[in-house]
Amino acid sequence: MVHIAPWKAVLTILVCVLGFAYALPNVMPPETRMWMQENLPSWAPSKTVNLGLDLRGGAHLLYEVDVDVVVRERADNMLQDMRKSLREDRIGYSRIGVIPQGVRITLRNSSDGEDARRILRRTNANLDIDTSSDGLTIEAVMNDQGLREVYDNTISQSIEIVRRRIDELGTTEPIIQRQGEDRILIQAPGADSESLKNIIGTTAKLTFHLLKDPGAPGLSKTFTMAEDPTRTMEVEPRALITGEMLENAAPAFQDGQPVISFRLNNIGGRRFADVTRKNVGKPFAIVLDGQVLSAPVIREPILGGQGQISGGFTVQEASDL
Repeated sequence: MVHIAPWKAVLTILVCVLGFAYALPNVMPPETRMWMQENLPSWAPSKTVNLGLDLRGGAHLLYEVDVDVVVRERADNMLQDMRKSLREDRIGYSRIGVIPQGVRITLRNSSDGEDARRILRRTNANLDIDTSSDGLTIEAVMNDQGLREVYDNTISQSIEIVRRRIDELGTTEPIIQRQGEDRILIQAPGADSESLKNIIGTTAKLTFHLLKDPGAPGLSKTFTMAEDPTRTMEVEPRALITGEMLENAAPAFQDGQPVISFRLNNIGGRRFADVTRKNVGKPFAIVLDGQVLSAPVIREPILGGQGQISGGFTVQEASDL
């Protein structure tokens, strides 16, 4: 005769009861599960097993990120920054333009070559710079490390944008991850493929603009406010800073209050320093996907490519922004 200790029998029965209790919500109708979540204590079983694509169905998408567009935008920004720097340093040139992954400059005097190369290195540290035999033509293209940074930053930013948009659908436990050099794998159980494509396919564009002075002549752009779409804001049409110039942004604390700390790349840092020096006391708009997320006031010149945005945020608001 097999003898089972009483405590073992009690433990076995208890495990079976608990297992049945925690599995029970999976066979309950949705209305009953909703009632259980609203009325039972938080520790009581009310959640169901999240079914994957194999059991629940859903969307399985593989996207290729067009990084070449970002590389061209970086080259265009480099070109604009070089034009300004060459004028400031009184370096004459007969031609300047964009080439694949970089810029080409034709100087008037070969004696200015070293100064032009110094400006290029300051603009972007990850450049391969070649000079013609006469010393007049300089070509600067992004090296492997520079291109790798562009690829990595673009993919990580794209994954974050996709994750935020899918989270708005309420999809549980989506899989969003990098695959290979320039692709993003998306698996969203229970989601409709066409709806997901429409949401993901919308272009995300981040820009910083000065606000348009009321009554001032000239063109302007009008954007709605993210927190209240019935309100609008007029801004200068030319963007001061674009998203590819933003290297990092994260919530932080200053004097015990939540703020957003951000860091710009070399081009964005110099451009922002120049703009904030000339516009202290004026607000600027942070625009994402055609909506104004926030419009803080420039309190002082922002130098060195790093700054903070404050505005009485809660911790959650700072994190979201």
